[in-house]
Amino acid sequence: MVLFALVAALCALLLPGAAAAGTTAPEPRPPAPVAAALPGGKANWVVSVGRLQDTSDAVRPPTWTRLGYYVFGTDGTVSTRYWQWGQADQAPRINAKKADCGGAVPVCDVRTADGFTGAPTGAYRGTYTHTPGGKLTVVWRTGATGAALPRPLTEHWDVTASLAGGDVARITSPTFYPGVQDSPTRPGPVQFPAPGEFSDYEANFGVGYGSNAPLTDQSRTPMGSLATDARYNARHYLGSFVSIGSGKVHREWAGGYFTFSARDGENTANPWKPCPDGGCLGYLQHDTGCKDVNYPDKDRVRYLAETGGGRQNASEYWCQTLTKGAKDCYPANSHVQPMLQVVGDSGRFYGWVGVEASPHVDTRTLQPTEFWTQYYFGIFDQVSYEELRPLIPVRAVVPQAPATDFRLDYGNSNAIGYLRWPRGGGEGPVTYSGRNRPVSGCRYAEFTAYAADGTSVSSTSSQFCADNPNATVRDFAGTLTLPGTNPGPVRRVKVVYWVSDRPGEWRPGPETNCTATGCS
Repeated sequence: MVLFALVAALCALLLPGAAAAGTTAPEPRPPAPVAAALPGGKANWVVSVGRLQDTSDAVRPPTWTRLGYYVFGTDGTVSTRYWQWGQADQAPRINAKKADCGGAVPVCDVRTADGFTGAPTGAYRGTYTHTPGGKLTVVWRTGATGAALPRPLTEHWDVTASLAGGDVARITSPTFYPGVQDSPTRPGPVQFPAPGEFSDYEANFGVGYGSNAPLTDQSRTPMGSLATDARYNARHYLGSFVSIGSGKVHREWAGGYFTFSARDGENTANPWKPCPDGGCLGYLQHDTGCKDVNYPDKDRVRYLAETGGGRQNASEYWCQTLTKGAKDCYPANSHVQPMLQVVGDSGRFYGWVGVEASPHVDTRTLQPTEFWTQYYFGIFDQVSYEELRPLIPVRAVVPQAPATDFRLDYGNSNAIGYLRWPRGGGEGPVTYSGRNRPVSGCRYAEFTAYAADGTSVSSTSSQFCADNPNATVRDFAGTLTLPGTNPGPVRRVKVVYWVSDRPGEWRPGPETNCTATGCS
């Protein structure tokens, strides 16, 4: 009997999967890495992933978005460093950079999601398999500390290789791009992937772009180059944007039909304006849904800024109507979108992948609320349509009437705005819109339109003083229509900023002369 017991104990130690009573079986080891084909032949990727799900104010929301880098090795290993934001986290907006872009663009802080001005805060490591022409499967196995995850997390990606002549490759979740039923102006309904089709955990949408360029500061294209470099400034940067707003998941188009140089699209004669240090861009986008009956001439303010290191950029936009004429900047519920630049093997800039992480705050206290349906979260790509051909339809661009910005400064006081000219330089009224912000004394703006024969007409904004107890700025708008039955087109408009530092004593201050191509 003693001999039988010894033999049984020895077998328990030697047989696979067996464990002696009172002992713990060793944890299974992850499979050893094996040689694998890099997805699209690219090692370094910028990727956004999200869990987007309809929500209500009654239930704490499960939505989250993640933005980061994927790095693939030829030995079958993969790692990621990322930032992640969830609706339930209520992450605040933080200042990334002061934008002083000139013209009518307000001088404001460009904001982004909390944490994005620093390095990535999360990490996974794992393995991947990929056969050229087939799916890319990524399995995350360990977390930031190197400890095994409670269970592996698997993602299945579609791969598009050889974009831009092989400079870039793309990965997408199966339903990230819309179907053929979508129109250029009204995207169709969102198609959710079947369970397990994209991931075996909560993620249901994703997009990424890869190359062999390093993921460092040196590979990032400066903001100023987007407005001045001919390789970039005439491109249309577009993509698919799957997001949640008003409690529902829906699809929009990312970007807009404008170019950074205003060479083409809907912003001819109204270019994005670079900051003096080249680290940001500002744009006053006219003819948007920002107008309302009380503020018919207000616009959408857009900013882009460099922040943090690596490929990081911050995008923010908001409607001027939300300031209600009281301030130049809007401190509450703007749209903040952390982004990472898409850069090819050649070092060429192609756009961005990004996420939105915009919590809802009380406009008085600026503290987060639990009106979950007013939170905006999403993932998107916004890339060069001419070179990467994101799978979205493109509508014909209708040229907009020229708009020229003006800015007149008198000390710390200023009048900023723009003039809207008839399309094609033909006859018709010229309209003006802007804001008067006196820091001392009283100020107003005068507008005089001239025809080629010297015929003119003038109009002014209302007088507004710095000691007004109800507001610090005053909006103005008007129309300049030349008199007579056949006056011809307006050739130029002179704008004069009138100033008064003593009651009843007015004198002309700075002035500018504007045409449909600009002010000088």
